[in-house]
Amino acid sequence: MSIGRQIALGLMVLCGIFVLVALFSYVETQRARREIDAITFQALPSLSTSAELHQVLLRNYVVLHRMVSETNPAKKAALREEFAAWAKRATELSDKEESGLLPGEAGRRLMENVEVTKKRYREIRTKYIALADAGHLDQARELEDDLQAAFDVRVAAGDALYKYTEKGAVDSAAKALATIRWIEWGGDLLLLAAAIGSIAISVWLVRRTNGVLAEIAHAMNQGSNQVADVVALISSSAKMMTVGAMHQAETSEEATAAFEKIGSVAREGVRGAEVARRLLAEARAVVEAGKAASVEEVMELCAVVGRHAGTTLEAIIEGCLGLFSEED
Repeated sequence: MSIGRQIALGLMVLCGIFVLVALFSYVETQRARREIDAITFQALPSLSTSAELHQVLLRNYVVLHRMVSETNPAKKAALREEFAAWAKRATELSDKEESGLLPGEAGRRLMENVEVTKKRYREIRTKYIALADAGHLDQARELEDDLQAAFDVRVAAGDALYKYTEKGAVDSAAKALATIRWIEWGGDLLLLAAAIGSIAISVWLVRRTNGVLAEIAHAMNQGSNQVADVVALISSSAKMMTVGAMHQAETSEEATAAFEKIGSVAREGVRGAEVARRLLAEARAVVEAGKAASVEEVMELCAVVGRHAGTTLEAIIEGCLGLFSEED
């Protein structure tokens, strides 16, 4: 995998970590919001409704007894109107209490019990009022114990529902608080993990990049060494060519000197004029051609020079340019 792809992969991992942090915060925040909504829009209104309903029931119960025992028709009529108003308000609060019920099987059972006790209390209350209005006060008083019992059961059912709602509100508040704390702790932990992951990925990328750069530098160093070796080889070859050229130049100078010497010998009339002319021609050819003589030519020239006192011959052989061989 190339270094560019590795860097892209590291950045994708970092983005994934931050996306996880954001997703975790969103999910937990929504859960806490649901609990808070349950408290705000269900539990608290239901508690308020239950408390008010309890007071209305008590007030209605008191007005009921005053209305039955009142002998003044005008006051009795006023009490009847007040009783009807409190009864209507109790019905409204009871319906509101039912609509604000917290979800759960236990809550539904409690509400069913409230409905049963409410129905029972209304039946006895209706019968009690009918007997009182008909003037059967003795029979009405006989129902007072049943009426009181039905009222107490109704109030107890309402209290049970109130306590259930209160407990639900407390539990929801605890859950919301725990969720908020978990968001804080979890968010901090995820951010810490993201920071550690970022540092680890950054270190890994830097080390990987340094490794690639080191490999590139090593390869360039090897290449430069190879270039240096080639340059040294070329320099050595050039040096050897220069030495060869210098030796060739020396050979040319010596051939010219021999040429002059031979010409002098010829002018003095020494024997071997024909050999001198041949050597002169060969020397001129060597000078014009710019190349060294062969081994046979050098040996022949040595033989001729050996026959003339005071003359010498210097030969430049291949060993002079490097190492001498057995043949040299």
